[in-house]
Amino acid sequence: VGRLDYDTTGLLLLTNDGDFMQKVTHPSFEIWKTYRAVVKGVPDESDVKKFAEGVFLDDGKTLPAVLDVTGYQGNNAIAEVCIREGRNRQVRRMLEKIGHPVIRLMRIGFGSLELGDMKEGQWRHVSPEEIRKLTEER
Repeated sequence: VGRLDYDTTGLLLLTNDGDFMQKVTHPSFEIWKTYRAVVKGVPDESDVKKFAEGVFLDDGKTLPAVLDVTGYQGNNAIAEVCIREGRNRQVRRMLEKIGHPVIRLMRIGFGSLELGDMKEGQWRHVSPEEIRKLTEER
């Protein structure tokens, strides 16, 4: 559910339930996906505003999104990005468009589900309550 590109790590949902997959991936549900990105340079308030208004990409304008600088690594920034769409390489393309290409990208949230302190390669079952919450989100 909600594939990741080759260079992105983080939270993935695996299911054999087609109805569940449709509910959480259909664009009309607009479930938030949260990413932690290390980007070149440091986005400023005008960049945050561009995300909030939607960014013009080759395949059209994105829905409003959230960009929040949460830390620094030398001359680069650590940012959280929240989007409600799932276009191909969307977060990377949005950050590139505003002049802050991605160095590293990890999905840390899918709706109410969070990666937390899970390490790469770890997995767990999603509880029925978590599934219910996720399918009721909008």
